[in-house]
Amino acid sequence: MNIAKSILNFALLACCVLFTGCNSDDDSPLTFYGDEYSVRVGVNEGIPFTGGTNDLSVKVANPYLLEASISQLKGLVVTGKAVGRTSIAVSDNGVTPPVNKTLKVNVVPMNLAFVVTDNQSGISIFNAGNGIFLAKEGSNYNFYVVERNSSLDKIHAKGTYSFSVESGRPYITMNFLDKGQSMSVKFSLDSTPLGLLSILQRYLDPETLKDFKNDNASSDGQYLMMSDVTASSKYIRAAFSPVYVLPPSVFGI
Repeated sequence: MNIAKSILNFALLACCVLFTGCNSDDDSPLTFYGDEYSVRVGVNEGIPFTGGTNDLSVKVANPYLLEASISQLKGLVVTGKAVGRTSIAVSDNGVTPPVNKTLKVNVVPMNLAFVVTDNQSGISIFNAGNGIFLAKEGSNYNFYVVERNSSLDKIHAKGTYSFSVESGRPYITMNFLDKGQSMSVKFSLDSTPLGLLSILQRYLDPETLKDFKNDNASSDGQYLMMSDVTASSKYIRAAFSPVYVLPPSVFGI
């Protein structure tokens, strides 16, 4: 996959995802790397910038959609609240005349990306190198597949998914078309690391996944392990890749 415009710096902290941006502490003017950004509902994300003084202020055009503030590290931290488009006015009041910047912001549904590193499932849409995006769109759970070396707005396949927990064991069931054939495949997530399962729980389905157990967890905290319940030799291994975020056009924004 190619990143059309990625503005996210990701830090995985146990069960928390936090994005931060910061600027340099010099006399250069306040400068952002672009004028349009995408953020996800329910996640603190940082829009990095350089320069500027310590006297910065921010104002969100539609606070129903987005919250924004300057952190102590002088990062512009934004949190998506609802899907839509808005803008942020950032002013540097420590210079004369003040420097004013307006950023366009698209708030998209929560979506988490995984890049397939090994596909032994026999399902062609999950070929190695393809990206799987698990999205939560209101009450709908949809997934999107982007082919390797394709831009993120070029959706190769899509379907629906749901989580379940049985006797403490977590599962994901995926419904989709592969080579024109309708398929519904149930995968065990039992070998997925605790930290990654906790992220799935927190950001995608807090209620269903609250009681999962993880006795057989992999030692590698970066990989989603999905094993076909009908045959353990059929599996998909995908690397958690939070730098990728689906663009607003995928969601009709």
